[in-house]
Amino acid sequence: MIGLLHIDKTGLRTDDDGNLYVIARIKPESRYNAKVILQDIKQSDKDVTVTFDFKKNHRTLDQNALLWALLTIYANALGGDQTPEEIYYKMLDRYGVAKFFVMEEAAASELKGLFKDTKIIDDAVVMRQGKRTPAKLVKCIVGSSNYDTGEMTKLIDGVFDDLAALGVDAHASREVSEYWQEWSKYKGGF
Repeated sequence: MIGLLHIDKTGLRTDDDGNLYVIARIKPESRYNAKVILQDIKQSDKDVTVTFDFKKNHRTLDQNALLWALLTIYANALGGDQTPEEIYYKMLDRYGVAKFFVMEEAAASELKGLFKDTKIIDDAVVMRQGKRTPAKLVKCIVGSSNYDTGEMTKLIDGVFDDLAALGVDAHASREVSEYWQEWSKYKGGF
């Protein structure tokens, strides 16, 4: 059985024989799952694998609003030569989350619908059935709607840095000030 348990405290214990035990305090909402999982483990003669996965806090709407206010300021600072959306893609490429894949060039087009943007950034070679096959290194840009608060903070910091390099004090903007107050709560944790 695969089950989900929410844990709020952990610890390690060693008994007199030197055996190491991981102790986990289960949150009340996982009590039933814990009982069922432990019962299944006791009844099974198979090995059990435990995986710990850390919950990420999804980026907030305040962070998203701040980002788009900054992108609008950025577009205005450039004299309207670029739209906020065009700048968004540049900022994602520069400061955002990316995943890299090596694959045949023809297969790279299959990734386009899965990511905000994909770019072939280098030639590569893969070994397939003992033969060297030409391939491409593909950079896939993840859209900010999939970011956690830490990833979004890095992106927003990058936009602030770019605006400062242009001589724009985005903090002085009335449209940014409200979002800034909410967003700054998240900066302390990253």
